[in-house]
Amino acid sequence: ENLYNVTAKAIMDAVNSMEPGEMYFSTSDASEYIRDKRDPQVIDPNLNRLCFVPDDENSTPTWIVNAAIHCVGLGAATTEVSGDYPYFVEKAVNEVGANYIQIQGAELAITSDGTLTSKEGATRYENVQSYGAALGKLLVDTDKGSEIEPILNIAHENIFMQVDNKALQFIASTGLLANEGIKTADGDLKIPTEIGYMEIGDNLAFALIPGELAPEIAFGGAREAKDSWLGKDWNYPSMQDIVGKDRRLMVLGLTNDQIGYILSDNDYRSILTENEELLTVSKNAGSRLLLEFKALYEKVS
Repeated sequence: ENLYNVTAKAIMDAVNSMEPGEMYFSTSDASEYIRDKRDPQVIDPNLNRLCFVPDDENSTPTWIVNAAIHCVGLGAATTEVSGDYPYFVEKAVNEVGANYIQIQGAELAITSDGTLTSKEGATRYENVQSYGAALGKLLVDTDKGSEIEPILNIAHENIFMQVDNKALQFIASTGLLANEGIKTADGDLKIPTEIGYMEIGDNLAFALIPGELAPEIAFGGAREAKDSWLGKDWNYPSMQDIVGKDRRLMVLGLTNDQIGYILSDNDYRSILTENEELLTVSKNAGSRLLLEFKALYEKVS
């Protein structure tokens, strides 16, 4: 309850204190710090940064960074409470006089690669600190980038996702999940959620996704039939294809909801081999959400 209250207050305070300025966009290649734990190997390799610079030089700039890297550096067994690596990224950004906001991207099985930052004999916490400091340095060392035209278009769509994952249905029946399902007349179980599409400036596009998206759905590169678990092709365009090559697509994951993992249908594997399959609403969640995104884009474009 406290988290909701302080978040709502922060949003209202931000709106009430808006001021004019300029927005810039830049990217920093962080591919050597990112690891995909699940084939196919598809990632957004960049720290994508929106940099707002107020006209009033006494006001503080704000950096909004989109990056797909799970915050799991301390491991599942940790007893420490921590902001993980984003805390140390923010610390580096604050030291150069800017506010910091991070929004996760298409992060299905994307995690940190600490090969270059981990030190022998260091604790996990110290290695997380080193990792965050390295990403912070990447951002700080990048120039502010290209100026963005003051254009903002955004649309949302309420959708229903069918739940046919029997394991998840059982978990839901115990009352452990916050989402409320709706039984249709033919006995199907569906949950309400939402998707969104946003444009900033002339050439930046954002898919607002209510969960952890497989990056190949966004950027292409899904497995072919010969390599996929089910021996089938993924016969759908990528989200990048849908919005067109003249716009750079980015994914804002976990946006306004969390319905779990969103996988490509043809590579939905056994729940005995992967944990993502256990926590997805359906083996067809990827295609269903992609088609809803396509319909929304075509409705507003």
